[in-house]
Amino acid sequence: MNIIEKLSKYIVSLGKVGFMKPASGTWGTLASMPVAFLIAYIYSPLSLVIASFITLIVGWYFTNVYEKTNNKHDPNEVVIDEMAGLFITLSFIPVNVWYYIAGFLIFRFFDIFKPYPINFIDKQKTAFSVMFDDIIAGLYAGVTLWIILWIFH
Repeated sequence: MNIIEKLSKYIVSLGKVGFMKPASGTWGTLASMPVAFLIAYIYSPLSLVIASFITLIVGWYFTNVYEKTNNKHDPNEVVIDEMAGLFITLSFIPVNVWYYIAGFLIFRFFDIFKPYPINFIDKQKTAFSVMFDDIIAGLYAGVTLWIILWIFH
């Protein structure tokens, strides 16, 4: 196993967070929360769009490496996709602990239940689909959260 293959394990699992059981995706999302908070607090919530794009590209590459190395598609330990999706969810709301908790819960809902087209994308067998279904779940969650905040404020 070369260095890129070894590195892919740590990147796609967010430093082995993805190996936590049960519900590795929830653990990956939870581990992404303080990262999202710091990026948005230090820069701006919109900077999470850039962070999501970077995470998408890095995640796509290393997920592809990890899947080929381990000969399995979309294994549970791959949670970098949750980070990219959560960043999108939180991109258009103010930095607020309660809003972030709501964003976490709404994102997990869409990521778990996968309404169309998330379910269609999820059925594809590529490293890009592993990442992109969470981007769409993040968009759904972000729009839902924004509408909820708009209604109640």
